[in-house]
Amino acid sequence: MDMNQWATTDLPADYDLPISAIMTTHAWSANIDDSLAAIEEMLAKRKISSVPILDSKGAIFGVLSWRDLLRCRVSKTNLAAVQAWELCIFKPLIVSPNTAIHEVAKLMLEEKVSDAVVMEHGMIKGFVSTFDFVQRLLNRE
Repeated sequence: MDMNQWATTDLPADYDLPISAIMTTHAWSANIDDSLAAIEEMLAKRKISSVPILDSKGAIFGVLSWRDLLRCRVSKTNLAAVQAWELCIFKPLIVSPNTAIHEVAKLMLEEKVSDAVVMEHGMIKGFVSTFDFVQRLLNRE
């Protein structure tokens, strides 16, 4: 069965709910010039897995995750010497709060990303990661 068939036939009915039902509403952000060390500290303090990176005008430039930081740690990169713009994933997946949960999951799989920024009228409303989907599945049990 291909992904499109699975996405339309085997999902529970509540996956037609809007992504706003499972998104993290405290969407912290970082700036393109913030150091990776500062972002790592923010992720740990806020207990979040990813953060949108904003440019000087407040527009979304990219997304940075703990996995990106881990790769730098493994390569022994000095996190204080690298800025967010140098490592973040460019052109993040952006969805509206009304996009169905299953549609966001499908887009994340198609684009091979683990996060989506939820925006409405040019404002960040929330953030969704693969962890939100896992939490949703665990809450169903």
